[in-house]
Amino acid sequence: MHPCSVFVIDGKTNTVIKNVNVGNDPQGIAYNSGNGNVYVANVNSSTVSVIDGKTNKVIKSIPVGKGPTGIAYNSGNGNMYVGNGFSDTVSVIDGKTNKVIKSIPTQGPTGIAYNSGNGNMYISNTFNNSISVIAGDPNK
Repeated sequence: MHPCSVFVIDGKTNTVIKNVNVGNDPQGIAYNSGNGNVYVANVNSSTVSVIDGKTNKVIKSIPVGKGPTGIAYNSGNGNMYVGNGFSDTVSVIDGKTNKVIKSIPTQGPTGIAYNSGNGNMYISNTFNNSISVIAGDPNK
């Protein structure tokens, strides 16, 4: 398998300024305003690539469950949430250490969003046509 890439686009000029190699089949992408990094869910690598927001270089590849697609940042606790569609889990990545701290069972998670009003994460479960709600604190 060959690595794929994401493009960094200058927001002022709307031009591509860099091509960053990540894992296979990048699908979801999210910005962590707490640490300034960008996280890319790579479906066929079962990893999340962490791109330093200042240098635009990959600084870490984090193994997660199979088939990660959706990814979102929870500004309430600083963690990243990754929907792993083929392993029926959501991986919680600590925003400070960039390590998986918890795996939460769901049913084919794909899309994921954060609600800053109540601190919860909302996950669309493709395989059973449902939505899961995860409390914003991964230890609850």
